[in-house]
Amino acid sequence: MHHVALDGLGLLELSLNRPDRAIPYLEEVNRGPEPDVRDPMVVRVSSLDLIEAYVRVGADISATMRDQLGGFAGLTLPPALSALIWRAMALVAGDGDYDEFFSRALAFHARCPSPFDAARTRLCYGERLRRAGRRRDAREHLRCSLDGFERIGARLWAARAATELTAAGQPAKARSGSVADALTAQELEVAQLAANGGTNREIATQLFLSVKTIEMHLGRVYRKVGVRSRTQLANSFRDSVKDCV
Repeated sequence: MHHVALDGLGLLELSLNRPDRAIPYLEEVNRGPEPDVRDPMVVRVSSLDLIEAYVRVGADISATMRDQLGGFAGLTLPPALSALIWRAMALVAGDGDYDEFFSRALAFHARCPSPFDAARTRLCYGERLRRAGRRRDAREHLRCSLDGFERIGARLWAARAATELTAAGQPAKARSGSVADALTAQELEVAQLAANGGTNREIATQLFLSVKTIEMHLGRVYRKVGVRSRTQLANSFRDSVKDCV
């Protein structure tokens, strides 16, 4: 399969919040000789997506991958690429370093604006802050992330940001309109994961929420959409969410 197609499929699975399914595509496109950190042309954006996917499923990041990432971080690269590298550095960093690394990523984003990539960095930062118990700091970045995704119409990414924002203590606003729009952003994400076959426990683990919270959201989804099962939900959403990526 062509590298561009593999890159796209990997990003699509990340957009659908299915990092486990993104990994095979991203591993395939990044399989080959080890990159030479002296050559910035070999820095593949999809390799940075692969690191994010590994982090989201809790997989170990190899020492080789960490060393390569550190080598790229030391190069003078276009700001847009440097931002993505520092985001990846922050994702794998220890508690004492991730603030600095995310700040560097955001500074590079400011030099070369890319709303989608900046919103992704804010989302990653907010997720890390919330898991560290820094809910107030997390809300600042998650609000910016949600606004950024909504402005460009990246609705599934917005749903993930809204889920994190709600978990950090700020309720997400409701939507209105079509089947998918009838749900709040958090309900939309829960519905998408359930429609894709996720169990309540799997969804809870993926979204860092309790099973009871997932049950509550899924019950609301069923009532709003007018279905009684995951199969019916999948059928209802098959057409509604095609344009949500």
